[in-house]
Amino acid sequence: MNAAWIVSLFSYLEPLLCAAALVFLLRSEAVRNFRYLVAFLSVRLGADLVWLSLVRLNTLALIDKHLAYRIYFYVYWSSYALEAALSLLVVYSI
Repeated sequence: MNAAWIVSLFSYLEPLLCAAALVFLLRSEAVRNFRYLVAFLSVRLGADLVWLSLVRLNTLALIDKHLAYRIYFYVYWSSYALEAALSLLVVYSI
């Protein structure tokens, strides 16, 4: 077991944990109380799914790596800005 394997494991585990947290929040009907947390987890899950699909498309050679990087760049920074704002709102709502 090396560090690259652990990083890869957490890269695939994070979207699953975000999705599980969203499912638990939706099932408990706590969405009204934690709407900023739901929005934060949704943005995070969306960015992770775009990243995972770009990685998969790039490994299958279905997309050029430069195009994949440009897509990833804009998705990453726009989701980062949204996550920063939503993080502040989550902390403020506590």
